[in-house]
Amino acid sequence: MRFTLMRSARLLFASAVVALLSPDSLAAQSTGAVRGRVVENGGQRPVADVQVGIVGTTLGAITNSAGEYIIANVPAGEHRIRARRLGFRADDHQLTLSAGTTARADFTLSPTATQLSQVVVTGTAGAVERRTVGNSITQIDVADLTEKNSIMNVSEILQGKSPGVSILPGSGASGTAGEIRIRGAGSTSGYSPAVYIDGIRYNISDLGGFSATGGGTAGLAQSTQVTSALNWLNPNDIESIEVLKGPAAATLYGAEASNGVIQIITKKGNRGQQALRWGFRAERGQNEWMLEPAPNYTTCDAAKQAATISATNLDPLWPGCQGKPVNTVLTENPMMEDSRALRVGDLSRLSMTLRGGGDRYSMYLSGDRDTDQGVFFNNDVNRTSVRSNFSFNPNDKADFAVTMNWQDGRIRL
Repeated sequence: MRFTLMRSARLLFASAVVALLSPDSLAAQSTGAVRGRVVENGGQRPVADVQVGIVGTTLGAITNSAGEYIIANVPAGEHRIRARRLGFRADDHQLTLSAGTTARADFTLSPTATQLSQVVVTGTAGAVERRTVGNSITQIDVADLTEKNSIMNVSEILQGKSPGVSILPGSGASGTAGEIRIRGAGSTSGYSPAVYIDGIRYNISDLGGFSATGGGTAGLAQSTQVTSALNWLNPNDIESIEVLKGPAAATLYGAEASNGVIQIITKKGNRGQQALRWGFRAERGQNEWMLEPAPNYTTCDAAKQAATISATNLDPLWPGCQGKPVNTVLTENPMMEDSRALRVGDLSRLSMTLRGGGDRYSMYLSGDRDTDQGVFFNNDVNRTSVRSNFSFNPNDKADFAVTMNWQDGRIRL
């Protein structure tokens, strides 16, 4: 019995020596740990989901909600620790780790803009990366354009900024629009593209009875003044515009997309702790008719001197010829005299925005008032619009959003 106990003790001792001399045990004696905390620059708030890793190795960890992390089994020696997270500038720390010890590396990350693969909105469910879409897509950064330039309408945004899109100019009168063609004039189903605003179909047909052919309205049969509901959108409320020109666009949006698709993405609030940001913009301009119309001439003959108005003769009188000798030449320029037809055009635009958000909500509110008086007394446009959106994310599985747009306008041509 004694021999058996002594033999068992020797075996246990030998096993312990082998375990201590094994590679895993030797490695444990030559490693340490790195721990620390990651906070945001300025507010010193903890930053979660930060990837902290040992450069040149596969060792790493992710910070918790308190911004804390720990990396175990790090070989002793000199190491470079790197912290990275989307939306923040990466930061590196150099440290020396001794065997069997725990070194500390704290990080302070600064927010920064990050350029990602471009994402576009299509007719399929959700957004996709641009390089995975077979269609020809042109994306216009409208927010940047409106910040640097004075853009009056959506047609000006598309003009010359999207290859393959042509804008046939309108008459130039206030309230008129150009005709948009994306796939040329060879289509037999019309020229107008399909327009979507935040995924909702938007009708850009002529306003009221104003159309290129008059729309059957008496007195407008020869009208060439084209109007479009697209130009009633405020460019300052648009974030970006995507133009789909590929023939496969019809597979995403249906047969009405055979002439191309214009996808308009409006501005929205940004989530994250931030103060409310107010914006105010005012524009003022004038337009004057500088080309003097040619004067009118007429010769007073016997027929004009004897002309009268009756039930069978509705020709107007020639009061200037009454009492004048035959062959008297009269001249007049009614367009330029006594302010009968022309005036100095006036344009004013006021816009106010409010944007803000928190960790789980975002909001955006804008109001606009436009007044545009053309050079002709019978041409003016008045428009008022209010747009708002609000999104709320109560938890990780629910998202609530409301978008509202109200417009009221009057156009006279």
